[in-house]
Amino acid sequence: AGDVDQMASGHITVNGHTYSFNSGGNGLGNLPAGDYTVTPHMWSRQTEGMVVDGVGWSFALSDKFDPRVGKLRDQLRIHPDGADPGTHGCIGIVGNGAIQTQFREDMRAELDRNGGSFTLHVG
Repeated sequence: AGDVDQMASGHITVNGHTYSFNSGGNGLGNLPAGDYTVTPHMWSRQTEGMVVDGVGWSFALSDKFDPRVGKLRDQLRIHPDGADPGTHGCIGIVGNGAIQTQFREDMRAELDRNGGSFTLHVG
């Protein structure tokens, strides 16, 4: 289960590089465990909370039912953790603008290598 305000932190490896992330902490809890399909969403964006040092982007995660809140979680993304630590259930990549740029380019390489999408296991 878990508190809906619970924040989880961990690591994600993309294109051979490992990054720290936060998920949850802002009302709906962290990303539910399971497998997600990752696809491009926005290569550049300036949405508050999804930008660090002027660098913003997002990648889409497939929807998943979350038994903790009793509903389908949608609009899940991987994006920079740009405001207070944590997200609304997305994976927020921690680090400065240079790290955010490197992550975006590692995602571009991973997606290119896998035909535009890949499966991410969250466990």
